[in-house]
Amino acid sequence: MIVFTTTSSTVEELREFIHSVSNPNSTKVIKGLGKVLAFYENSGAERQALHTLQYTTLPSGTPIDCHYVPDVSAKDPSLMQNSSLKVPKSEKNWLISPPGSPPLGWTPIKEESPNSAHLAHDLQLRLDQLGNGILENADTGPRIVISDADSSRSSPHAS
Repeated sequence: MIVFTTTSSTVEELREFIHSVSNPNSTKVIKGLGKVLAFYENSGAERQALHTLQYTTLPSGTPIDCHYVPDVSAKDPSLMQNSSLKVPKSEKNWLISPPGSPPLGWTPIKEESPNSAHLAHDLQLRLDQLGNGILENADTGPRIVISDADSSRSSPHAS
């Protein structure tokens, strides 16, 4: 195989030029890379085409770069076999997505909304129950002082 390289805008002109100068069995155009892959019947035909087309230009004046690529698949047929990694056999089928529909008899429940106040009712009630005081851990812990900043305020939730 010989790889011919030119600009992506002249790749079709290159393919036609290769067919007019040499006689490849087939060609494959890779337009985005500006390449034409030419496949020949034998290595003698490849050498002749490489010798003829090396250091030439297209009729439009665009230079051609060509390289011989040896066909290793002819020497080692095992290279042509699918050598991709196989997907491992799964011992368990893990279900990632939920089922398409809920089970029979399922009914949605109304959930409570999140706290809309800065201090939730249950937390405020518990703080009121603690009242004013000092909580401290005499060994190593921090000292926590609970006091009402506004002594005239009384919680509506206190009993």
